[in-house]
Amino acid sequence: MIQLHRYREVQEFKNQVEPLLSKNEVLHNLALGILHSLQENSKPNFMGVILKDSRAALVLLQTHPKQIILSQIQQLTEDELSEAAELLQEIDIPGLVGEKQMVLYLSQKLADLKNQEASLKMDQRIYRLDKVKSCGR
Repeated sequence: MIQLHRYREVQEFKNQVEPLLSKNEVLHNLALGILHSLQENSKPNFMGVILKDSRAALVLLQTHPKQIILSQIQQLTEDELSEAAELLQEIDIPGLVGEKQMVLYLSQKLADLKNQEASLKMDQRIYRLDKVKSCGR
């Protein structure tokens, strides 16, 4: 079962999602960086978690007016992403940033539900540095 849990308090949101995001810091570095910059009195546009069987599957954080950052904690099937889109359709979502395939699918589902069009604006990747090779200088 897919559910949406919205947060109003920054500290409660941080306490819930920071440990989950920290397990894969490379993948979630954008959300973690923004999360760390938030103060207790900050007022993000949106903070939420999509739950799959009562466990966090997708973390949503919006501090910028044009995009919501999505951090995928556990895999969701296309049917589950469709359910998530139905839960999110009441929220004003101007854009999504996250893992490409998931964001493309979810944004298309949201566009269909809202009778809008979805388009890709940025196609970027995250690279992880595993090893530094000395040049012998």
